Amino acid sequence: MVTAFTESVDIMPTILQVMGQDIPLQCDGASLLPWLKGDTPSKWRDAVYWLFDFRDIELAIPEKALGLAHDECSLLVCRDDSFKYVHCVNLPPLLFDLRNDPEELHNLAEEPDYQAVLLDYAQKMLSWRMKNEFGALDHYKVTSNGKMVLAR
Repeated sequence: MVTAFTESVDIMPTILQVMGQDIPLQCDGASLLPWLKGDTPSKWRDAVYWLFDFRDIELAIPEKALGLAHDECSLLVCRDDSFKYVHCVNLPPLLFDLRNDPEELHNLAEEPDYQAVLLDYAQKMLSWRMKNEFGALDHYKVTSNGKMVLAR
């Protein structure tokens, strides 16, 4: 059983590695094969991040209920063993202490004693977002004859 943080983006690299195929550089995930073999990878994530888009194209129910524009109906989450930070577009942030409040009932985002934690998680999220911006062509270069090749 794997108790470490995994994400759905880990499925594709795992399947490719099981099939003996190379994992493309553009893959955001990491193979779970070491875990499945009982090994612990030397480098593994200590948190998970996800984006949730809650737009309602047809009825605009969340837009109306929250007073948000259509393109403001999304949130980003950073979760590790200690805290969950939720950043919403044009809504107040949420911060939960998962060790002391596992049911996430008490938002600490506006508590003075948690402002440093809030800033730390906002910075972690920004760094993650910058690192994972769309980069399908990041590892390629165009040669003098106009061909695109992998630059390792």
